[in-house]
Order: sequence, then structure tokens, then C-alpha cells
Amino acid sequence: MEVLLKLHQAAILMYGGADGVLDEGTLHYLTERALLHHDPVHVAASLLHGIATMHPFYDGNKRTALMAADAALGLHGKMLTASNDKAASFVLLVAQGKKTEEHVRKWIGRNSGIYRGY
Repeated sequence: MEVLLKLHQAAILMYGGADGVLDEGTLHYLTERALLHHDPVHVAASLLHGIATMHPFYDGNKRTALMAADAALGLHGKMLTASNDKAASFVLLVAQGKKTEEHVRKWIGRNSGIYRGY
């Protein structure tokens, strides 16, 4: 949970917006849910989808969601390779409820160099 808080603070510092946690219970739930997965794509997808759709922060949820997914991949030597515009467009669709977590897993698999059938 502390890592997500730090990523959120970084997103707010870099791009602006209101700092702070809107719902600490949701943030705790999202952290615990992500830790249930062992595959880096699943962890990244869980974080991206959860943060973008459940909005645990006052502001910067989509930016934090992307940063969290990228950080989860980074722990395994990978990173998101989609352009900033494509990543922003995709996470907006996620936040609007137009993409499921399965869609997010497939997108991350294709846009991280981890293919494994995604």
C-alpha cells in the first residue's frame, strides 16, 4: 500500500491534482487483491483495472493506475511499451468501464513484451 501511495504522490507532483486517499479501505483491498497473483501481467492488470475503476484517490487515479502497472512489471525487468497517447486512451476506456480486467491483462501482455498467449 505504501508503494501505491508513493506512486500517487509522484503522479500528483508531476501532473498536478489533489493529493490524498479518498477511500483507504479500497486502497487496502486493491493492494491485497494484487498480491494474490504471481504472474507480473496479472498483478499489473489487477492494479491498473482496480485503481482506474474503483478510484481510491481524490485525483490522479488513471495516472496512478498506469504507474502502478508499470512498477509491477518493472519488478520483473519489463515495462509498458505503449506510447503515452495509447496508454492514456486505453486507461480512459478502463476507467469508463469499457474494458474488463481480462482486456487489461491482454493489453498489458501485448504492450510489455510478455506475450505468453496474451
